Amino acid sequence: MNNFRFYNPCEIYFGKEQEKNAGKLCAKYGHKVLMVYGKNSIKKNGVYDTVISSFKEENIEFIELNGVKPNPEMDLVYKGIEHGAERVSLRQGGREELGGIEDNPNAE
Repeated sequence: MNNFRFYNPCEIYFGKEQEKNAGKLCAKYGHKVLMVYGKNSIKKNGVYDTVISSFKEENIEFIELNGVKPNPEMDLVYKGIEHGAERVSLRQGGREELGGIEDNPNAE
């Protein structure tokens, strides 16, 4: 095996109504966010509207990447990068979103 270093800083918030803080948390890192989610359950349960309101309060522009399926492939990562988000990705939902998108390495 070759020697290597893996560095993957991230913050993960769990708990009741954490989505209300999305805008403030994301604003610490940039004002253009890639919002990643799977099916439309976040729209049905109200999380989507809460997050969007939080973004608007912080003047955050957002790009949506929805329909993420379990075990996403690299083409999804490249698709997210092409959308041009800065160094912030907000993942909403279950396990499939957590595995999909990382920070944009091309961001300034």
